[in-house]
Parts: sequence; structure tokens; C-alpha cells
Amino acid sequence: MAITAIIAIVRLVTEQRANTPPDEAAIDDVVQRIHNLKRANAAETIDPGQVAPRKFARRGWNHHRAAICVEADYLGPTPLFNDRQFERVFRVTKAVVADLLTVAAESSDFFREGADATGKPSISLEVKVLMGLKLFAYGVSPSAFQDYFQMGESTARLCLKELAKVVSHSETLKEKYFRPMNRSDARRAVALHEENHGISGMIGSIDCMHVPWQNCPLAWHGQYKGKEGKPTIVLEAFADYNLWFWHVAFGFAGTLNDINIWDQSPLKKGFLDGSFQENVDFEFEIGGTVFRHLFLLADGIYPELARFVKTIDEAIGKKRKGFASWQEAARKDIERAFGVLQRKFHILVKPVELWHVNEIQDVVESCIILHNIMVSKRVARSETESINWYEVQATEQRAGMADVDPDDEYVQRQIAESDLRSRQDQAYYDGPAVNVEAVAEENRRKQRHYDICHDVTHRRWEVLHDKHEHYKLRDAIITELSR
Repeated sequence: MAITAIIAIVRLVTEQRANTPPDEAAIDDVVQRIHNLKRANAAETIDPGQVAPRKFARRGWNHHRAAICVEADYLGPTPLFNDRQFERVFRVTKAVVADLLTVAAESSDFFREGADATGKPSISLEVKVLMGLKLFAYGVSPSAFQDYFQMGESTARLCLKELAKVVSHSETLKEKYFRPMNRSDARRAVALHEENHGISGMIGSIDCMHVPWQNCPLAWHGQYKGKEGKPTIVLEAFADYNLWFWHVAFGFAGTLNDINIWDQSPLKKGFLDGSFQENVDFEFEIGGTVFRHLFLLADGIYPELARFVKTIDEAIGKKRKGFASWQEAARKDIERAFGVLQRKFHILVKPVELWHVNEIQDVVESCIILHNIMVSKRVARSETESINWYEVQATEQRAGMADVDPDDEYVQRQIAESDLRSRQDQAYYDGPAVNVEAVAEENRRKQRHYDICHDVTHRRWEVLHDKHEHYKLRDAIITELSR
């Protein structure tokens, strides 16, 4: 067939040179023969029992090999790496990993072992969890560990997301390691800081940290690209001397400063709605002066609130210089906490390669939960500190109404709310009959309840922003330090 096609082409060329008009039918016949020849040659080179190779061949991952390696190196009865080396690699202890395996298996179908689409055994639970922990710890591309864990990049990234979701949403972990401070916790924190910093009433230090966001959409750069020169998301937190995080608020745009973030902070809301005062505050004494509101150390950008103790920018005199040195040294607690958190989990330092803010929030909260877990382990291993320091304890109840000033804001609000609920219940059981005067009276009482709550919130605002109390607390600390 090939020789015949070549001869036909030669004849056509000869005819054209002789100025003879070419035969169109002959040309079409030659072209069709050439196409048939190409198809025949292609079919001869392919084995009938062989599938034509694809452009990107699927890599055959050996899941069984990855499970054997993990068992032999880390989780087996005689592992290659000891417990201390395991903690250095994965940032948590084996006991913590065992708890994470249980939580992950109970909370997510992704971590339950079974068969994949081809019927082969899926990736083991231990391999998925350890892959997620390594991505937390080193913050690199998932392709960096695919040779050891034998999984593709997309699957490894899914391990990161699912582990972050499991840890950050686990009620078992959150109620112990991500809980808000109660009065029992506050008493231990005050005793801890009084022992290490010499001043009563301090529960921690507050500040903000920026988390870089690699995949921030270009249209959002104007909102998230702040003074760091790259898109970031801000974390607000306060921590104690042992580096335990008691308050965490994440998701603020990187262009906001500490004041803008404080205006939106859940902690400020707790100060104003009375929940912090009811559940945490207690009286303490500094230099013979009694205070009712526990305080935090803050840097100079924060407002001069009654609950914040700031340094003196230009301290004059021995006492004020001593206070400035004490405040700046004690406030390093939150700086150390952020430093240790970033040192443990590099994913918070390197630009996060995730697309959605809620996924990044799960990662950040998971890292803080794991950090708090390891703080409790470190305290338990210390010979000079109590092993039960961060155990969950029942919240102390507020004292009875009889020994509280009847003009106290808490009493006013409780009485108003209780009175309103009792009248609403009574109106419900009295039946559907409408009494115009009763409805008007009820509306007036609701308005009175609203006015009381408004007045109480206004009073809390004034107490919180009372500069006189701010300077009174600072002067008391100066006097105490100078003794």
C-alpha cells in the first residue's frame, strides 16, 4: 500500500510538470490511501491486549508499606525512635496521639478504615493522623512527605483539613483545653502570677499575632494586606505565665490594628455584658487597696482601661522606671506564648496554603488546643508545679443575694429578668384573652427592663473606661513594687 501511494504521488507531480490538469478524484484517492496507511501502522504497533498509555499515569501508592513504616518507626512495641524523638518530630506525645486517634475515628468518616474505590484497603488511621500532624509541625507542601506516607498531595492536604476540623470541633478536647476561664481558673492564675511576678490580681497578658495567608484572593488584598506587606489574618489571645491560652479570637483582617480588633473582641463583650464579672472576677488587694476587677498586661496601643496595666513610655524616677521594667518583663508571657506556638507549629509562620478562612481558623484553633495539651503535659512533668494545675474544676458560684449590695448591677439585672419571665409565664397560663390595659402595662414593664439593662451596660462601659481606676491600679502596683 505504501509503494502504491508513492507511485501515485510521483505520477501526479509528473502531470503537473507537464502542465497537464491534475485529476481531482485521483488526488482524493491518494489522500485517503495515505490516511489508511497511517491508521494501519498505528494499529500494528499496539498490542491488542494492552491499554494505550495515558498522558499522566496513575502512581501506585503502597498503603500497606506506609503502615508498616509507621509501625516500625514510631508506634510499634519496639520503635526505631524513642518517645522524646517522637515528641520532637510530631510536637505531641504518643499518649496524645492515641487520644487523637480515638477522637478522629469517632468523629469523621474520613479516618475510618475501609476499602477504596478499587476494593483495596484504604490508608490506615495512624498514617492519616501522623501526616496531618507533620503538616501542622512543618508547614511545608504535602508533597514533601508523600514518599514516606505513600499518598498523593490532594489526599495529604485532606488529612490536614480533616484533622484540623476534628480537633477544633471536638467537644471532648475543647471543654478541657479550649475552655473559657472560670473563677477557679482565675484564682490559680492569680496565684501563679503573684508567685512569679510578685503582684496579685493578674490573670495574664494580651496581644495579637498575624498568620500569613498565601492563597488570599487578589481582590481581598486591600483588606488583608497590612503593615506586614503580605495578606495576613490576625489572632487575638491572652495567656498566663505557663503559656496556656485562655482567650482566643481569630479571623480579623490583617489591616486592623490592636485597637480595631479590641473593639470587636469577644473578651470586651464579656466585660460589658457582665459574664466575665459573674464567672471570673473576685476581690484582691494590692498595697492595702482593694480591687474588684482582675487585670491584664497590655502594650501601649491598647486604651487605658480599668482592666489593663500598661507601661510608662517615658518613666521618670526610680519607682516609675522600676514599674516600667516590671511591666515590660512580665508582659513577655504572651510574647513567649506566641513564640513557642509558632516554633512548634510552623504552619502558623509560613504562608498558609488554604483557600477558606474557616479552614485556616480550624488549623489555628487545633494548633492552640494541641499547644495547651502540651502545656499541661509539661506542667505535669515538672517537679515544682502541681499536676492538677489545669484540670477542669467546677465554677465557683456567686455569693447569695443577701450579702450583696441591693444596688449592685448584677442584682438589678437578675431581678428584672426574673420578674419579666414570671409575668410572661403567668400571661401564658391565664389564657388568650386580651386585656388592653394589661398589655400596655406589660409593654411599660418591658421598657423598664430594657432601660435597666441599658443602664447596666452603660455603667459597665463607664467602669471599664474609667481612667481614674486605670491609674489607681497602676499607682498601687508602683507602690507595691517599691516596697
